[in-house]
Amino acid sequence: MPEPKRQSDPVGAAEPGQARLERLARRYYAPLVSFFRKRTRNPAEVEDLVQQVFVRLAQYPEMNQIRNADGFIFQTAANALKDHARHARVRERVTQQYASSGTLFAERLAGTGAKVRVPTTLNVGALDLLHGGRTRLTPSARDIARRTMSAYIP
Repeated sequence: MPEPKRQSDPVGAAEPGQARLERLARRYYAPLVSFFRKRTRNPAEVEDLVQQVFVRLAQYPEMNQIRNADGFIFQTAANALKDHARHARVRERVTQQYASSGTLFAERLAGTGAKVRVPTTLNVGALDLLHGGRTRLTPSARDIARRTMSAYIP
């Protein structure tokens, strides 16, 4: 009688890549959602992070060589979370550096009584402010967007 498969490796190594990926997605989707919910402040990012793990897994050229699926998938999840945090820090720095100069310009224009047409990108930024439960803006980026909206919209 063949030995049963271990819980940490629910898929045999000889299984085709697509079938293995689908089986891993079914097995690890809920545990990954739980993993990311415990580690991120923004619930809207959870689905993106889970998807990122499966994208990385699909791109891994030796997927059929993975022997410890638990270890591999959760290490990939930890790396995706670190990458996400690093990218968020860069976005914040860029936002602070460049967006504030546009906001200062808009505030100066509004201070002179100038009538300025509202750019489309401002309208998109306003969505994040108006739908707080779905927002992805950091507090400082939200402040810049609010100040810019105030300058353009009397």
